[in-house]
Amino acid sequence: ELQTWMDRTATERGWSGGTRNAIRASLSTVFREGMRSEKVSTNPVKLTRRAKESVGRLRYVTEDEEVRLRPHFHPYCAWQYDMAVYSGMRRKEQFTLTMDQVNFDEKNIFLTKPKNGRERYVHMNATTLRVMEEIRAEHKRLNLPPNAKVLLAQDGGEIKNPRKWFATACKKAGVVGVTWHILRHTHASRLTMLGVDSRVVQKSLGHLTPGMTARYAHLSPGHMLTALEALV
Repeated sequence: ELQTWMDRTATERGWSGGTRNAIRASLSTVFREGMRSEKVSTNPVKLTRRAKESVGRLRYVTEDEEVRLRPHFHPYCAWQYDMAVYSGMRRKEQFTLTMDQVNFDEKNIFLTKPKNGRERYVHMNATTLRVMEEIRAEHKRLNLPPNAKVLLAQDGGEIKNPRKWFATACKKAGVVGVTWHILRHTHASRLTMLGVDSRVVQKSLGHLTPGMTARYAHLSPGHMLTALEALV
């Protein structure tokens, strides 16, 4: 019944393979919780088939697109953008971050509630550190408490979602097909294209498994050619 429902609904709604597998995973979680609370005895979702997912083109912000975007950023918006691209944090991690989680001496950020549930450190490079110092100065000017949210809205208040202003900036700059999550892809893509080891990229993104980071491997300069040369 579950398989029939997923097949039919995926066709009716035009679900991609990724969307279908995400919904399948959510249903499986529901049944697992049911088993833990002894409401059901089995997880029938395990018997359903995973859908094939298209690898597709990996989208990231190019240098040219970034140059076109920046003139349309309010200073607070530029801070948000730079944090996303240079730290690799997820949107929720960014916009729930409080100033007391930032360690300026050690140059790191301690994330207590990441997506995968595992606490982790985000290391701040020179750009991220500069942005954080500018934000700290603004917090002091506004006399905000130490546990205030790091990122600010254009009116100086709290911001929870950058979607609206970022979509507006993309439209004005003529940048198509870029969402906020693409900035996280940009972080990983740029590291990979610079030849950074995939294990470092994995740690920077907070991925639990190498497979989650593997989608960026084809961007590594000469990685395939280097491997093939081993045959020569």
